[in-house]
Amino acid sequence: MRTKEIEAYGEYTQVPQEDSYPEDKSPLYNSADLPPRNPNPVPSNQQPGNYHIQGPLVAKFEGVPVNIICPNCNQNVVTIVKKKHGAKTAFAVIGVGIIFWPLMWVPLVTDYFKKSTYFCPSCNTKLGKQILVQVQTPQ
Repeated sequence: MRTKEIEAYGEYTQVPQEDSYPEDKSPLYNSADLPPRNPNPVPSNQQPGNYHIQGPLVAKFEGVPVNIICPNCNQNVVTIVKKKHGAKTAFAVIGVGIIFWPLMWVPLVTDYFKKSTYFCPSCNTKLGKQILVQVQTPQ
């Protein structure tokens, strides 16, 4: 058996492990060539997490009632949100129907797939699909 292996694969010789790789312990870079660690340090009087933001902030609301002043009747009102099925709902029903048809009804009852529209309760004016509210910052 041993001779057949030698005939097929040749004689196995072990490579010496001692001098196979030369050891080079010189550093890859000179420490004098490195840049300083932090050339622009943060001032010590500024704490992390405290930021001053200049200018107005704008918050976007979708699908939740918002307290605003109606641009049509100039009254302070809480908007009415009406949700309807849209193209996103139809695609979800078709997608779920292809994967597992007994659950086709699930996208029809979830609010995630419905599109929201805002209305003023006082004058019934359509205010839009989303409300942008300017938030005042404390000074």
